[in-house]
Amino acid sequence: MTRAMRRLLPALALPLLAVACADTSSNAPTPDAAVDAAPDVPPDTTPASVDTEAPTTVRAGTELTPRCVVRNRAGMALDTAALRTSLTWSPMASVRVDGMRTIASRVGTVTVACALADGSLRDDTPARIEITPGAPARITTTIDRTPITAGEEAMVTCAVTDAEGNALTDAHPTVATMPTGEGVTVTGTRVAATRAGTYSVACQLAGAMGDAASLVVNPAAPASLRIARSPDRMVYRVEDEITIESIVEDRYGNRIASPMLAYESTPAGGRSTRPAVWTYADEGRYTIAVRVTGPTEGGRALQQTTDFVVDSSGPQATCEGDATMINLRPGAPLTVRGTLRDTSGVRSARINGRDITLNAQGGFETTVTSRFGMNFVEIAATDTLGMENTRTCVFLVSDRWQPEADLLSRGVSLQLTQRAMDDGDPLTPITSLDDILQTVLNSSGLSNQLDSSLRAANPLKDSCDQEVCVLGRCACVFRSRVDYDGRELPGPNTTSLTLVDGGLRAHVRLEDVGIRLRIGGTLSTNGWVRFSSLDVDLTFDLSAPGGM
Repeated sequence: MTRAMRRLLPALALPLLAVACADTSSNAPTPDAAVDAAPDVPPDTTPASVDTEAPTTVRAGTELTPRCVVRNRAGMALDTAALRTSLTWSPMASVRVDGMRTIASRVGTVTVACALADGSLRDDTPARIEITPGAPARITTTIDRTPITAGEEAMVTCAVTDAEGNALTDAHPTVATMPTGEGVTVTGTRVAATRAGTYSVACQLAGAMGDAASLVVNPAAPASLRIARSPDRMVYRVEDEITIESIVEDRYGNRIASPMLAYESTPAGGRSTRPAVWTYADEGRYTIAVRVTGPTEGGRALQQTTDFVVDSSGPQATCEGDATMINLRPGAPLTVRGTLRDTSGVRSARINGRDITLNAQGGFETTVTSRFGMNFVEIAATDTLGMENTRTCVFLVSDRWQPEADLLSRGVSLQLTQRAMDDGDPLTPITSLDDILQTVLNSSGLSNQLDSSLRAANPLKDSCDQEVCVLGRCACVFRSRVDYDGRELPGPNTTSLTLVDGGLRAHVRLEDVGIRLRIGGTLSTNGWVRFSSLDVDLTFDLSAPGGM
C-alpha cells in the first residue's frame, strides 16, 4: 500500500461514520431505552509504514540526526521508542561515523532511508540531503619551483579546505612571506625576490591553519669583484703568508659564497701554498691578479689586482774594486764608486758617516782620504721603509810594492805553534786562532747567515716521488716539497784546532741543533728536525814550497 493510499483511508471513513450517525429507522432505540455501553477497542500498534524526515541542506562537519516516523494502518504515528529502527545512507562515503554520531563529510547529495530493524518495513522514498562545504579550516601552500635565482619569481598555489577536506573554490586567501621587506615583492600569488636567502611563503585565510612552504633564492651571476690582502700591509717579509680575500657579488649585492676564481702573480717567484695564500722567497715588487672564471653578468670580465712589496732587509751595497790593491800614495784621495739597491727604494746613504747622493740608478761616487795599508770604507743606507743595512768595503793602498818572488828585507819571522793555533782555553781573551773560530761559531751572525743561506736555497726538495704511466702517458700521483722554515742553534758550540803532519786538523761540535721544515705536495705538514749534536772533522793541507 502506498503512502497516499494510507492517508486516504481515514478520509473515506468519515462519510460512513456520518451516515451511521444519521440513521433514523424505526429500529433505532428511543432515548428512554436502555443502551448497552460499547466495549473498549485497543489501539492498533501494528506498524504499517515508515517515513524519513531530515533537513534538505546541511554544511559539512554538521551532525546528521534524521527522524524515523512509523505509522499503523490508520495512519497514526506509533511510539518509535518501543520500535527498533535503522538508517541507510547512500553513498556511505558522504558521511562519517564518529562513535554514536553521524557527521556530514563529503560535499554533494546523500540520501537516508529509515527501516525497521527486523527488515519488515523500509521507507521506499528516502530523504535527500544536500551537503555544502563547511567553514575554512585548512590551507595548503604550494610553490611551482624552488630554488629560483635572484630577480626571478615563483607562482604560489593556495588550496583551502573545510574540516572534512572539501575544497572551497570561492575562498580568497592572501600570500605572505617571512622575512619581508626590501628585496621581496608579493603580487597576488606571485613572489619575487632580489635578496638571496631562504623564505617561508604561506597562504593566509581567517580561520584556516596550514604550514608554510620554503622558497630558496640563490644569487644571480657574478657582477662585481673586490679583493684585499690579509694582513693588510704594504711591505711583507720573505716567506710571509699573504692571503687574498675576495668578495664576489651579483647585481643585487648578494655575496656569492664559493665563486670560481683564478690567481696570477707577476713577476714570477711567488708560490701558492693553498688556495688564495701566497708566499715569496725573493724580495721585489709583486702584483697578484684575481679573475672570476665562468659565466658573469652580461659576460663582463671581472678582474682586480693588488700591489705590494716583499722586503726583508735594508739596501744592498756593492763597491767597485772591493778587496783589491790600489796603487796610490797614502794620504791622497781614494775614489769610491758603487751602487745601492732596495726593493722599496733608498731614502738615505752615508759613507764613513758622511751623507752621499745617489743617481737615478742608485749609483754613487765619492772620495775618502787614503792611508797606508788596509782602508775600510763603511757604507750605511736606509730604505723608504726605515730598514737599515751596512756594508764595509776594503782597499789595500800603497805606492810601493814588493815583487811576489822576492823575500822581504828587514822582515819579521812569525812562527805558528800549537798554542798559537789552539791554546785550549776558550774562556780567556782571544789568544789563539781557535778562540776566534769558536767566537764566530757561537755568534748570532753565523746563525743569521745560516738562516739566510738556507732560505735562499728553498725549496730544498721539490720533485715527484711516485709516477704512474698508462699507455705511454705518465702522471705524478705523489709529490713532495721540502722548505726550510727556521733554525735553533742554542749552543754552546765548541771547536779545536790541532797541527798535524802536513796540515791542520779542525773539529767542530754543534750542540742541540734544530731545523724547522715545511712539507708540502700531496701531503702537507711542518715540524722540527732536532739533533743532540753534530760533529764535523776535516784536515787542511799546509805546506811551504821553496822555503816560503
